[in-house]
Amino acid sequence: MVLTVLKCFNKTLMKPPFLPIWKRRFLSTEKLDDKLHCCKILVVGGGTGGCAVAAKFAKNFIKCDIIVLEPSDIHYYQPSYSLIGAGVTTLRNSLKPTIAALPENVTWFKDSAEFFCPFECSVVTKTKKIIKYEYMVISTGMEFDFDKIKGLKEALDKYDNVVTIASPQYAEKTYCGLNKFSCGIAVFTHPKELSKYNSLNMCFLAEHYWRMNGKLCGTKIFYLTAACEIFPVNKYATSVNKLVKKKNIVACLERNLIEINPKDKTATFEEVQNPKERSCMKYDFLHVTPPMKPVEAIKKSKEISNEHGFVDVNKGTLQHNTFQNIFALGDCASLPTSKTVFATNAQAIVVHKNLTSYMTGRKLKACYDGYAASPIITGYGTCILAEYDYKLHSKETLPIRQERESKFAYYIRKDLLPKLYWNWLLTGKYPRTAGFGKLFSWYKKK
Repeated sequence: MVLTVLKCFNKTLMKPPFLPIWKRRFLSTEKLDDKLHCCKILVVGGGTGGCAVAAKFAKNFIKCDIIVLEPSDIHYYQPSYSLIGAGVTTLRNSLKPTIAALPENVTWFKDSAEFFCPFECSVVTKTKKIIKYEYMVISTGMEFDFDKIKGLKEALDKYDNVVTIASPQYAEKTYCGLNKFSCGIAVFTHPKELSKYNSLNMCFLAEHYWRMNGKLCGTKIFYLTAACEIFPVNKYATSVNKLVKKKNIVACLERNLIEINPKDKTATFEEVQNPKERSCMKYDFLHVTPPMKPVEAIKKSKEISNEHGFVDVNKGTLQHNTFQNIFALGDCASLPTSKTVFATNAQAIVVHKNLTSYMTGRKLKACYDGYAASPIITGYGTCILAEYDYKLHSKETLPIRQERESKFAYYIRKDLLPKLYWNWLLTGKYPRTAGFGKLFSWYKKK
């Protein structure tokens, strides 16, 4: 009798009646002063991957007790940063309070992980809380490593002609920099370290903006990347290289930015193959994609991380290679694929299916094939919609030649994808594992 009453009581707590949002959200963050917490599923990180996985379990596995560990009050739609830097949209239109992005019936701890203890099935937070779990999903993302480039942070904070769209702190400053630039040398860089942002989008947009405003006369644009190629997928690289040539952009490969002197307006680069070989370049406008690094809490928790500091998971099942009750997705996972929003969505679907199977004692059948989508914005109104897998084979879903510039692809990137993100992906409704929902797969079968 007592057990029946308790079950009914728990069910009532998990599926509360409709309340005004301020009351409903207050319930989701109760008992934060306690030092010890227990849950069935712990989701570490409330970004794209964390929200998507939490929403899927909160919706379809309502008997679970789900805790989401996320320190930020604001949830950003990061793919919009390029368009913010180009003045197409604003930062205000690209964010929501975290409390609105998370599903209703989960417990949100506004805190972050300090250390992972997988043998004890627990996590210690920055505020010294201990959260014990039965199953854990890690989706913490990565951190910026501004100090990797000497002088970068000072230049971003104090000088209008040094910008980046990689951080919400500086994205809107980029558009101001585009406006103030009159002519001269414009430099766009990409690091040798992992980064989820690409200066190429901003390079193309800046060229188009200056061309529209008559500022290209007397201007030389350079794109310096530490990579050995401009884009890793041959099908799209051919089109990108043609555009670089057409727009008179000077592309320099295997050049890594290591220092900025904002007073002298100089940038120092090293050759990737021979780091002792260095060169100095003058600039009038500099856009930097800062290096990124694994989250410190994961890096120092050696039991769950690999030698590079990422969560050590199977690249197909996304299950941890040692601790079977742990899964990871997104930027923090040791997956050899691009760090993109729709890659994370495909991973969230696999994590949900495989964790559900593991919880019920079934074989893990869902397999992530490395799908990633990297829209390359080539100007105001045009875009190349690149989709590919682990093997760098294209996985296209639209009834168009996606390797070509397209207005249709641009408006998908600018208008449709944000709506899919806020209303479908974060709410756990986005149904497909590859492509943008294969919205047009019916057309291709004709």
